[in-house]
Amino acid sequence: MEITNVIAIVVFIGPTLGIIAFLIGMKLTGMERRNYSVRKSSDIVNGKKAIEIVEKYKPIIYQTDNIEKDIQFLFYELVEQKEKIVLIYRPVWNDEIHPNPIIHSLYKYFRWIFYGSVKDIEFIEIYIDKKTGEVESFNYETLTEGSTIEAPEHEFTEIEKKGEKYYNKTKGKELGYSPFEEYRCILQVKTWNHLLSITEKPQGKKFDSPVTPLTNWLFRKYSISRRSTGYIRTKSKKWVKYMVSFVLLIVFGIGFPLVLYSILL
Repeated sequence: MEITNVIAIVVFIGPTLGIIAFLIGMKLTGMERRNYSVRKSSDIVNGKKAIEIVEKYKPIIYQTDNIEKDIQFLFYELVEQKEKIVLIYRPVWNDEIHPNPIIHSLYKYFRWIFYGSVKDIEFIEIYIDKKTGEVESFNYETLTEGSTIEAPEHEFTEIEKKGEKYYNKTKGKELGYSPFEEYRCILQVKTWNHLLSITEKPQGKKFDSPVTPLTNWLFRKYSISRRSTGYIRTKSKKWVKYMVSFVLLIVFGIGFPLVLYSILL
């Protein structure tokens, strides 16, 4: 085979295989296992079935018509601690629609690779006192003040109860209202990428969504370890995903083409 043809083949195969190998590495390293224990829906927790507790404290979420894609359901996890029950709800949307169509298309492909799906999955983490059954606090992510809607920055927010009053612990401010309907916290979808907020007068459609357990397989499939979360999380080593991806890129993008070049000549 002529050397020019060999070079042309190698030049084409190298970058193509390298990029594919890098993306595969990014996808595979996102499938980390959950490293904390959760209770099954049929387990007895604090004298009740876990699923009964999950239903009792399930958040209520409002969303206005200008935000595309409705909530489909809530993933849930129940973590039992010595003095507390922690409920982690993860509302799921089929997609999130960026206001710029071009950015949306590019970002959608990135999310499919990085998160294992184009589904948008947020979180609401609730801490319940075992003795009283009262919600002590809950946390979620909201839009950072001053952030643009085109490039929204995420801000962790924690709401806590002290006596009969509620406080935004993150801002150090007292709320002038209760963000609850009985035992269920009330949240408002704030942005196109479904960041949440609390407000005294929520607007739009009320979602009382069904719940489904976040199994170990679904945790890995949707790369939950990479997604936003509260205090309870699977801690991942960021350098691992980059190292694996770059090693695959070098092996298949440079190493394999060089071997092929030497064989064809």
